[in-house]
Amino acid sequence: MFDHDIDGKWFGSPEKNLRYGVQDDLMFSLAWTIYGGRALSVKDFRSRGSQAFWGTMIQPRDLVGKW
Repeated sequence: MFDHDIDGKWFGSPEKNLRYGVQDDLMFSLAWTIYGGRALSVKDFRSRGSQAFWGTMIQPRDLVGKW
């Protein structure tokens, strides 16, 4: 949740300080990331030559269930 109060000149989650309230940390982190990269272009990144690794799955022997 992200709210903007034009009269109070405030923006964020109105439930930020409540217990179990909706937080606004994601919005702030996204906004700062976009702001921090505003001067970057494609030329600022290098190409990656490695293979993608998606992890390893090890199935337990004693676990009940169908895989």
